[in-house]
Amino acid sequence: ESDLDLITADDLAAKTNGIKRGVVPDASTKLTMFVDVWKKVLWWSVVAWDNAFTGHVVDYGIWPEQPTNYSTLASIKKTLMMKKRGAGFEAALIAGLGSLADHTLGREWQTESGDVARIDHCLIDEGYATDQVRDFCKRSKFSAILSTSKGVAWKASSRWYGPTLSKAKPGEGRGDHLTQYRSKTGRRVLVDVFHWKTFIFRRLAVPIGDAGALSLFEAKPSRHRMVAEQVTAEHPVKTEGQGQIVYEWKTLPGRPDNHFLDCFVGAAACASMLGLSLGGKRLAPKPVKKLKRKRVYAMG
Repeated sequence: ESDLDLITADDLAAKTNGIKRGVVPDASTKLTMFVDVWKKVLWWSVVAWDNAFTGHVVDYGIWPEQPTNYSTLASIKKTLMMKKRGAGFEAALIAGLGSLADHTLGREWQTESGDVARIDHCLIDEGYATDQVRDFCKRSKFSAILSTSKGVAWKASSRWYGPTLSKAKPGEGRGDHLTQYRSKTGRRVLVDVFHWKTFIFRRLAVPIGDAGALSLFEAKPSRHRMVAEQVTAEHPVKTEGQGQIVYEWKTLPGRPDNHFLDCFVGAAACASMLGLSLGGKRLAPKPVKKLKRKRVYAMG
């Protein structure tokens, strides 16, 4: 059971703000992207945010692009392997990530006033193909604005549950309910997905026009039916432990596709990583500096 105000798929499909697809609101200060990686295709979304964390879904899609506006993982017609004939999965995935990055990260996005904007940062889910995703982010020409992402289902009963997931270590940075750090394999981010799924549904419950609302680009409800059904494919269970209240999210029976919910969650967490927060107060602190070692000399 939950006391969250949950939006329905019908209401979400109709929650559009009058801004055309691909156009960034003038009030936006950050443009973030998330890619959910699967064997057949890549699911992605681009979201614009203002300083109060008001969000506008600028664009979303499946890569390779599909012949219809509605697809499920089971009904996919075009796959990564089909776009890279004769290649194995690894090569097809790298090629698919590269072409999607050119299509989105290499693009100038138009604003309402006619100016241009570029994506500030993109997170790519590393859970399905960890080595390949890390290698792509490290070697891509867009590596400066790429990080790999891994979701962590942090429960109220978890030993280390908290806003920062764990204690800060040298070289790490912090956002809200996420941990970002560098390793030999590149820039990585751990995201508390229960927290950010709750955050997304609270944003969807806010009416358009109020600060902190999340809405979709202008289109008929039928155009948004796929994304609306995927975003609402999970339900929350309210749990308590160690003085914390956490909504644990579970997939609804018969609703296996939740890729766009993950995309919205990742785009929001990415904005927090860049310093945005509700009300405009900066949450993300500066990265922890690496500690200098002190030399100890033996006396003799």
